[in-house]
Amino acid sequence: MYGFDLELYDVIDTENCRMTLSAKEVEFRLLKKEAKEWPRLQSAKVRPSWLRVDFDRWKSDSSGEEEEDEKSKKSVREEHQKRQLEAIEQELKKFDTYMKWADVARKAYLVCYNVVQWVGFCVVVWLLGKCLFDGYEDGIRMAYEWAGPTLSLCQTLAFLEVVHSAVGLVKGAIVPSLMQVSGRAIILFVVLDTNKQLHDHPVVWVLFLVWSLIELVRYPYYALSVVNIQVNVLTWLRYTAWIPLYPLGLLTEGIVVWLSIPLYYDNYAPFSFPLPNPLNVSFHYATFLWVYLLLVLPSGAMMLLPHMFQERKKKLKKVKVF
Repeated sequence: MYGFDLELYDVIDTENCRMTLSAKEVEFRLLKKEAKEWPRLQSAKVRPSWLRVDFDRWKSDSSGEEEEDEKSKKSVREEHQKRQLEAIEQELKKFDTYMKWADVARKAYLVCYNVVQWVGFCVVVWLLGKCLFDGYEDGIRMAYEWAGPTLSLCQTLAFLEVVHSAVGLVKGAIVPSLMQVSGRAIILFVVLDTNKQLHDHPVVWVLFLVWSLIELVRYPYYALSVVNIQVNVLTWLRYTAWIPLYPLGLLTEGIVVWLSIPLYYDNYAPFSFPLPNPLNVSFHYATFLWVYLLLVLPSGAMMLLPHMFQERKKKLKKVKVF
């Protein structure tokens, strides 16, 4: 039997104290009556020789305060992190809302652009039909006079398609779009616009009609694609109608260039710079047109037509029309 008497420094809470008995030890859990710091365990200043401190379990009141302080700091950090996460979530929601509205605005703009272009080319076809069926003797020779201004406006707006691809408004290769738009611009604004002798030539009516028929299918297809609507017949026409129309368009463009070359052989013709001049550089526009006719136009066709065949194969792979 073992026993001992130990007079504690202050009063304890006997009702909440407890004892734990195990095979190796007897453990007493004593709680202070008042929550205050004791300078020592016993009332006597001299500690018994058998009394030792278990530092694995020992905690001072200051360490408890440190723990409480650490818990408080941890709670503040967690609250701060929580608020930061909530702020980030709010910003992400705002950004997501902004992106949704930006996408709506993008789609609305692209639909409007394609519809406006389609209406413009409808007007061009109507004017070309009026030239053909109005009964005038030289009806188709009026194609440039009647349909030229509307077609020029549509062709000017078409440069936006290059911008659309460049800034990412649409998915598409920039080079084919640039080649098509710039090629037509050269024919319309440089060759035809500066040569009134060609305005009444019948080939102009054919050229305008071919260009317009291509766009009457292309722009509705693009407008519906923006809002994820696919009409199989329209898709088939978009990637099939070009097969006869593109070569015919290239042929008529070549004829227009060929007809215009004799009109530029004068050194003082528009766009020609004969010597002498301050820059000491000469430029003969008729020679440039020969280069364009024999090299640029065929090479452009060799790049554009295979590209369109690849696009047709890819787009019509899953489209069933008939």
